[in-house]
Amino acid sequence: MSRWRLPDWLVAMTTRFLLGEIYPDIVAIALSFTEDNILTIRYYVDREPNDEDYESMSELDTNIEASLPLGFLKAVNLECIRAKGRANTLDPLDGFVYLKYLP
Repeated sequence: MSRWRLPDWLVAMTTRFLLGEIYPDIVAIALSFTEDNILTIRYYVDREPNDEDYESMSELDTNIEASLPLGFLKAVNLECIRAKGRANTLDPLDGFVYLKYLP
């Protein structure tokens, strides 16, 4: 995984596609984007991941890829992990695009 800052265009695009798509079980969404144009989308959920989580990630991936030139992304990795512990213990990859506020 790289540790460089997410491109602004990717953050803006992802944020736009997440409007209305965040559901209560999502704790955080992290992205990684490498210099080789490999994207990782990771959902953290507060229960065991299920098919709906993977469907949601797949929809986000489809929207991102459809907005980019054909073949721009060399690979997309979809990961869904049960969040254990507080948000500050989660791996942000290259950055969070969503992080649930818990007082």
